[in-house]
Amino acid sequence: MDEFELKFGASAHGKVSIDAELDVVSFERRISYTLPEELRQILVHFGAAVIFQKDVKFKPNERTFLEDSDGYHALEILYGTAQDSNGLENKNATYQDQVPSGLIVLGESPGGNQVCLDKSTGRVIFWHHEAVADEESVFEIANDFGDFINRLQVDNIHPASEPDGIVKEKSFLNF
Repeated sequence: MDEFELKFGASAHGKVSIDAELDVVSFERRISYTLPEELRQILVHFGAAVIFQKDVKFKPNERTFLEDSDGYHALEILYGTAQDSNGLENKNATYQDQVPSGLIVLGESPGGNQVCLDKSTGRVIFWHHEAVADEESVFEIANDFGDFINRLQVDNIHPASEPDGIVKEKSFLNF
């Protein structure tokens, strides 16, 4: 887990769970699904939502038409175990009537698009929240959660914190 923290600048964000292990088990009972071990380790270790001090990106198995010019998506946050606005419980309740059946919301990509886990296959899915039909809204990111974690990279070329063509020092905008 130290490598994950160092490589991506990962840190807990928001309220931290008092007993993250118990919260994971309770969440699994509510959704009738055992989360992948790699995800469980992240959830228990951080005990809260995970944000990244470095810009993190991934390349999905399927193109979504929303990628950057190199075929990558950014990852903004992984939801955590704490009972707050970025907790798994809250986010899954928020999106339960929107995401296709059988998907567990795990994190967010820019624009409100969600990174999900398919309970029937274990695949990690990109859910495009503005698509009109379910078949147009889901795209495979990775074969499983371990594969997803292995796809994460630091984006040193397209930092999300500096929009293309804008020089922070010469802008009147407050970045």
